[in-house]
Amino acid sequence: MKAYDKYGDVIGESDVVEILQNQFRTVRFNYEDLRIASEPDSGRKQVRIRMFSIIDRAPVAPVLTSFEAVDKSTGRTALAGHQCLQRRLRYAYAD
Repeated sequence: MKAYDKYGDVIGESDVVEILQNQFRTVRFNYEDLRIASEPDSGRKQVRIRMFSIIDRAPVAPVLTSFEAVDKSTGRTALAGHQCLQRRLRYAYAD
């Protein structure tokens, strides 16, 4: 996964992960590691996250994603949500 700023520049990138059928994985971006200045009043960093997929030749089910922003000082969830991607994806087949 990659994180982008409002100009489309990459400000964070995760390691490559393999997600097998019927499994899930966690990808973390630390606030401090995102290479973008925060808003002076709120400390907020506005980013766009994009997932890149290489799909094997098996049938593809909808991609379920979720996110959670955690306040590291308290360990509490500050923001959470989920999304079901049911649009057409461009597929790259692994050989």
